[in-house]
Amino acid sequence: GNAFSLRSHALICTQLQLMERAMEYFEASVRLQPDDYTHSQAVVTCQHLKRYEDALRHATAALKINPLPDYNLDVGSALVKLGRYTEARAHLTIATTQLPQSASACIEMGFCLMGLGDSSHAPKWLEQGVRLGGGDFRVWLLAAGQHVKGSNHDEARRCYDSAVKACKAAARQTQQQNALPGAHPLEEGGEDGGR
Repeated sequence: GNAFSLRSHALICTQLQLMERAMEYFEASVRLQPDDYTHSQAVVTCQHLKRYEDALRHATAALKINPLPDYNLDVGSALVKLGRYTEARAHLTIATTQLPQSASACIEMGFCLMGLGDSSHAPKWLEQGVRLGGGDFRVWLLAAGQHVKGSNHDEARRCYDSAVKACKAAARQTQQQNALPGAHPLEEGGEDGGR
Protein backbone atom coordinates (compact mmCIF):
# COMPACT_ATOMS: atom_id res chain seq x y z
CA GLY A 1 0.00 0.00 0.00
CA ASN A 2 0.91 3.65 -0.02
CA ALA A 3 2.36 5.50 2.97
CA PHE A 4 -1.01 6.95 3.99
CA SER A 5 -2.77 3.57 4.03
CA LEU A 6 0.11 1.99 5.96
CA ARG A 7 -0.12 4.77 8.56
CA SER A 8 -3.89 4.28 8.77
CA HIS A 9 -3.39 0.56 9.39
CA ALA A 10 -0.81 1.39 12.07
CA LEU A 11 -3.20 3.75 13.84
CA ILE A 12 -5.94 1.10 13.81
CA CYS A 13 -3.48 -1.39 15.29
CA THR A 14 -2.68 1.03 18.13
CA GLN A 15 -6.39 1.26 18.95
CA LEU A 16 -6.54 -2.54 19.05
CA GLN A 17 -3.43 -2.62 21.29
CA LEU A 18 -1.46 -4.45 18.57
CA MET A 19 1.60 -2.28 19.15
CA GLU A 20 4.27 -4.48 17.54
CA ARG A 21 2.15 -4.78 14.41
CA ALA A 22 1.54 -1.02 14.46
CA MET A 23 5.28 -0.41 14.52
CA GLU A 24 5.74 -2.58 11.42
CA TYR A 25 3.21 -0.40 9.58
CA PHE A 26 4.69 2.87 10.89
CA GLU A 27 8.19 1.78 9.81
CA ALA A 28 6.93 0.79 6.35
CA SER A 29 5.07 4.08 5.99
CA VAL A 30 8.06 6.30 6.81
CA ARG A 31 10.29 4.23 4.52
CA LEU A 32 7.94 5.09 1.63
CA GLN A 33 7.27 8.70 2.57
CA PRO A 34 8.74 10.21 5.76
CA ASP A 35 6.49 12.72 7.50
CA ASP A 36 6.56 14.20 10.96
CA TYR A 37 3.06 13.03 11.96
CA THR A 38 3.78 9.36 11.26
CA HIS A 39 7.10 9.62 13.09
CA SER A 40 5.35 11.26 16.07
CA GLN A 41 2.77 8.48 16.24
CA ALA A 42 5.58 5.93 16.10
CA VAL A 43 7.16 7.73 19.08
CA VAL A 44 4.01 7.20 21.16
CA THR A 45 3.91 3.53 20.19
CA CYS A 46 7.63 3.05 20.95
CA GLN A 47 7.15 4.64 24.37
CA HIS A 48 4.27 2.27 25.05
CA LEU A 49 6.56 -0.63 24.11
CA LYS A 50 9.42 0.86 26.17
CA ARG A 51 11.59 0.95 23.05
CA TYR A 52 13.26 4.26 23.85
CA GLU A 53 16.08 4.06 21.29
CA ASP A 54 13.45 3.68 18.58
CA ALA A 55 11.38 6.46 20.15
CA LEU A 56 14.43 8.71 20.00
CA ARG A 57 15.07 7.81 16.36
CA HIS A 58 11.50 8.67 15.35
CA ALA A 59 11.34 11.81 17.49
CA THR A 60 14.60 13.08 16.00
CA ALA A 61 13.29 12.38 12.48
CA ALA A 62 10.03 14.24 13.22
CA LEU A 63 11.98 17.19 14.64
CA LYS A 64 14.20 17.38 11.54
CA ILE A 65 11.13 17.48 9.29
CA ASN A 66 9.19 19.99 11.39
CA PRO A 67 10.85 21.77 14.34
CA LEU A 68 7.78 21.83 16.60
CA PRO A 69 8.24 22.19 20.38
CA ASP A 70 6.20 18.98 20.85
CA TYR A 71 8.89 17.10 18.97
CA ASN A 72 11.57 18.64 21.20
CA LEU A 73 9.54 17.27 24.11
CA ASP A 74 9.47 13.82 22.47
CA VAL A 75 13.26 13.88 21.91
CA GLY A 76 13.88 15.11 25.47
CA SER A 77 11.56 12.51 26.96
CA ALA A 78 13.27 9.67 25.10
CA LEU A 79 16.68 10.96 26.15
CA VAL A 80 15.56 11.12 29.81
CA LYS A 81 14.40 7.51 29.63
CA LEU A 82 17.78 6.57 28.17
CA GLY A 83 19.60 8.39 30.99
CA ARG A 84 21.09 11.00 28.63
CA TYR A 85 20.11 13.92 30.83
CA THR A 86 22.50 16.60 29.56
CA GLU A 87 21.28 16.14 25.97
CA ALA A 88 17.68 15.96 27.18
CA ARG A 89 17.93 19.26 29.02
CA ALA A 90 18.54 21.25 25.83
CA HIS A 91 15.43 19.82 24.16
CA LEU A 92 13.31 20.14 27.28
CA THR A 93 14.38 23.76 27.71
CA ILE A 94 12.96 24.50 24.27
CA ALA A 95 9.79 22.53 25.06
CA THR A 96 9.15 24.22 28.42
CA THR A 97 9.87 27.66 26.95
CA GLN A 98 7.60 27.21 23.96
CA LEU A 99 4.96 25.10 25.74
CA PRO A 100 4.76 26.75 29.18
CA GLN A 101 1.35 25.20 29.90
CA SER A 102 2.46 21.65 29.08
CA ALA A 103 2.30 19.46 32.17
CA SER A 104 4.30 16.75 30.37
CA ALA A 105 7.12 19.14 29.47
CA CYS A 106 7.36 20.38 33.05
CA ILE A 107 7.37 16.89 34.56
CA GLU A 108 9.95 15.63 32.05
CA MET A 109 12.16 18.63 32.90
CA GLY A 110 11.79 17.69 36.57
CA PHE A 111 12.84 14.11 35.80
CA CYS A 112 15.77 15.41 33.75
CA LEU A 113 16.98 17.65 36.55
CA MET A 114 16.61 14.80 39.03
CA GLY A 115 18.85 12.72 36.76
CA LEU A 116 21.36 15.56 36.72
CA GLY A 117 21.27 15.69 40.54
CA ASP A 118 19.76 19.18 40.61
CA SER A 119 17.50 18.83 43.66
CA SER A 120 17.17 22.60 43.99
CA HIS A 121 15.36 23.06 40.63
CA ALA A 122 13.77 19.65 39.96
CA PRO A 123 10.92 20.06 42.48
CA LYS A 124 9.80 23.36 40.93
CA TRP A 125 9.28 21.65 37.57
CA LEU A 126 7.59 18.59 39.07
CA GLU A 127 5.22 20.80 41.08
CA GLN A 128 4.43 22.97 38.05
CA GLY A 129 3.63 19.87 36.00
CA VAL A 130 1.24 18.43 38.55
CA ARG A 131 -0.44 21.83 39.01
CA LEU A 132 -1.01 21.91 35.26
CA GLY A 133 -2.86 18.60 35.50
CA GLY A 134 -0.09 16.10 34.82
CA GLY A 135 0.87 13.18 36.98
CA ASP A 136 -0.71 12.34 40.30
CA PHE A 137 0.24 11.99 43.96
CA ARG A 138 3.46 10.20 42.95
CA VAL A 139 4.79 13.38 41.30
CA TRP A 140 4.15 15.29 44.55
CA LEU A 141 6.09 12.54 46.39
CA LEU A 142 8.99 12.87 43.96
CA ALA A 143 9.01 16.63 44.52
CA ALA A 144 8.96 16.04 48.29
CA GLY A 145 11.93 13.69 47.98
CA GLN A 146 13.87 16.27 45.99
CA HIS A 147 13.13 18.89 48.64
CA VAL A 148 14.44 16.51 51.32
CA LYS A 149 17.64 16.04 49.31
CA GLY A 150 18.00 19.82 49.23
CA SER A 151 17.28 20.04 53.00
CA ASN A 152 14.10 22.05 52.36
CA HIS A 153 12.02 20.18 54.90
CA ASP A 154 9.14 22.68 55.05
CA GLU A 155 8.74 22.44 51.28
CA ALA A 156 9.00 18.66 51.48
CA ARG A 157 6.19 18.60 54.07
CA ARG A 158 4.04 20.84 51.84
CA CYS A 159 4.55 18.50 48.87
CA TYR A 160 3.91 15.45 51.03
CA ASP A 161 0.64 17.01 52.25
CA SER A 162 -0.31 17.71 48.63
CA ALA A 163 0.45 14.08 47.77
CA VAL A 164 -1.85 12.88 50.56
CA LYS A 165 -4.64 15.23 49.38
CA ALA A 166 -4.20 14.08 45.77
CA CYS A 167 -4.23 10.43 46.82
CA LYS A 168 -7.43 10.92 48.86
CA ALA A 169 -9.06 12.78 45.94
CA ALA A 170 -8.16 9.94 43.57
CA ALA A 171 -9.59 7.38 46.02
CA ARG A 172 -12.83 9.38 46.28
CA GLN A 173 -13.07 9.60 42.51
CA THR A 174 -12.58 5.85 42.20
CA GLN A 175 -15.26 5.23 44.83
CA GLN A 176 -17.66 7.53 42.99
CA GLN A 177 -17.01 5.79 39.69
CA ASN A 178 -17.52 2.40 41.29
CA ALA A 179 -20.80 3.60 42.83
CA LEU A 180 -22.32 4.33 39.41
CA PRO A 181 -25.20 2.01 38.43
CA GLY A 182 -23.93 -0.98 36.51
CA ALA A 183 -20.37 -0.50 37.71
CA HIS A 184 -20.40 -3.71 39.77
CA PRO A 185 -21.72 -6.99 38.42
CA LEU A 186 -22.49 -8.02 42.01
CA GLU A 187 -24.38 -4.83 42.78
CA GLU A 188 -27.81 -6.31 42.18
CA GLY A 189 -28.66 -9.65 43.68
CA GLY A 190 -25.96 -10.20 46.28
CA GLU A 191 -22.73 -12.14 46.13
CA ASP A 192 -23.48 -14.30 43.12
CA GLY A 193 -24.81 -11.42 41.02
CA GLY A 194 -28.41 -12.65 41.29
CA ARG A 195 -27.84 -16.07 39.74
